[in-house]
Amino acid sequence: MLNTRLRASLSIVERILFYERLGLFLQSGISLAQAIEHAEVGHDRAVLRHMCEKLLASVMEGRSLAQALACFPRSIPRSEVGFIELGELCGNLPAMLEQIAGLLRKRRRLARSLFNTLSYPFIIIIAVVGIVSFLLLYIFPKILPIFIGMAVSLPLSTRLLISGSAFLSEYGLLLLAGLVIAATLTLFVIGRKAHRYIDFLSVRVPIVHSFVSSFQIALHFRTLSILLSSGIPIMPAVAQMAEGIHHTTYAEAFLGIESGVRSGRRLSQELERYPRLFPSLAIQLVAAGERTGSLPERLETCASFYEEELGEQMRTLVGFIEPTLMLIVGAIVGYIALSIISPIYSITQNLQLY
Repeated sequence: MLNTRLRASLSIVERILFYERLGLFLQSGISLAQAIEHAEVGHDRAVLRHMCEKLLASVMEGRSLAQALACFPRSIPRSEVGFIELGELCGNLPAMLEQIAGLLRKRRRLARSLFNTLSYPFIIIIAVVGIVSFLLLYIFPKILPIFIGMAVSLPLSTRLLISGSAFLSEYGLLLLAGLVIAATLTLFVIGRKAHRYIDFLSVRVPIVHSFVSSFQIALHFRTLSILLSSGIPIMPAVAQMAEGIHHTTYAEAFLGIESGVRSGRRLSQELERYPRLFPSLAIQLVAAGERTGSLPERLETCASFYEEELGEQMRTLVGFIEPTLMLIVGAIVGYIALSIISPIYSITQNLQLY
């Protein structure tokens, strides 16, 4: 058997391009081996070309595309291999490849929107920490001897600033080292459970829960809609979707849902068992789709609605965070400036008296 494992992984953009090219070539009527051979041409990255070479060799030996891709766990996630396997079983592999590429594009867009929204406050916070550290550790120590040399009573704000500057100058590196060590020990002790704890909290903190719920519903309902639209029955579709969920709380919920659907219950009935994870609107749309026989369409509608809802939530959050952070930055810088200017003004007044 060929050693087909790759040391490097493929990015989501590279996987999207690979699925789109392979699907286009298969739709043109050529064989799978020829499609892989054509898909290999034009790729700049050696990892992808090497993967295509190994795929071609595996397919020529009689393996299916899913079996060949399963040899690249670092490059192709197990959930995507499962989609392709279902597409091959149902005889609609080209359409499934196109669906996977479209799904990955929407996932990437959602993830980037969420990242851009959440990264904004972190950038502001880092900037504030940098400005305050520069003022306390570099600017203020140069002015401090002037205050000490003058026989004036310093304001409380200045005395607090002096204490903070002295503490950071004396123990700043120890404090930073302590925070790094504490964070490292916490991650070491918690280990793999850290992801589970974060996921557990994310569905219970009010504002965070709203973001997580909209993101997960938009992501996984669309995935389920694609699987059902491809002719895959509800039970294997739910089971396959559950394999690709990284949020542990939602993954466990969908595993329970899959078990209930397998026993003969409707999808909407199973969703009702998790009111914290699935809002009533989502459950009602699923129930309407089951009654009218249009479940894939209703799932897609629900996914689009919560995708738009997530975008609106992010815009609202940014609109609230931006002025709030500006006020905080202004207050901090203003406090430091006032603490420096006040004693200078007192010194100037004393000099005028003399």
